Amino acid sequence: MSRSKVQALEPTGALGAGVRPATVIAVRDLAPAVREVALEVPDWPEHRAGQYVDVRWGTGPDALVRSYSIADAVLTDPNARTCRVELVIQLPADGAAPRANDLASAAPGTRVHVDGPKGERLTWAPGETGDRPLFLVAGGTGLVPLMSVLRAWARAERQGAVRLVHSVRSSAGLLFTEDLAALERSKPFELATVTTREAAPGSPRPAAGRLGALDLELFGWPPALVPECFVCGPPGFVDAVTRMLVQMGHSAACIRTERVVPLDA
Repeated sequence: MSRSKVQALEPTGALGAGVRPATVIAVRDLAPAVREVALEVPDWPEHRAGQYVDVRWGTGPDALVRSYSIADAVLTDPNARTCRVELVIQLPADGAAPRANDLASAAPGTRVHVDGPKGERLTWAPGETGDRPLFLVAGGTGLVPLMSVLRAWARAERQGAVRLVHSVRSSAGLLFTEDLAALERSKPFELATVTTREAAPGSPRPAAGRLGALDLELFGWPPALVPECFVCGPPGFVDAVTRMLVQMGHSAACIRTERVVPLDA
């Protein structure tokens, strides 16, 4: 399964039977090359935190279908099952404008079609892990589906504690800073940011560098607590973190992973 940098799980090229019309209702930039697009989707089905949707914009040979992680999905009209679905998109790294019919170039009022929600590998629902803690480890835009998990946890009651580690190249790549601060005020959790190419001011981490086993020990949970671990990011990041968690004594059965792969990879 592949994701396009922040977004995609399985670029399918076609939409299935559960297609729904949707309208772009808001757009905001989360970082210099990362954009959030909010859709209003009617007749939204039940979903699990950590899932994704396929989105089609356009018709005929110019139509573009891509898959995007859901950062949040909240019912705004329970009677009509109308839902605000927030997706996150990676912009071209070279600063070029997104191609036509790419959701990154959509403005409020744009009409698209949505198929989903889909995916089970990185999902979570309240109650399924009991009082066990959650350990969320994100590399770059791999934070997006984990934000959905974190928000679902924050809305639930009597869940285990959460620790989140977000690894980015520099502070310019941080995502959801205001959202995370608001969540922490409403339901406290522990957040650690690891910058790999610069030393983070005030961080207990001594220097820049890739996320390592010492970071996972410092910011994570001990294996004796049997935390449920969620790891999302580039393939090399996910493989390395998973390997370190297992070497630390975490059960592989308690580690859920998703690899983020560029569309052109």
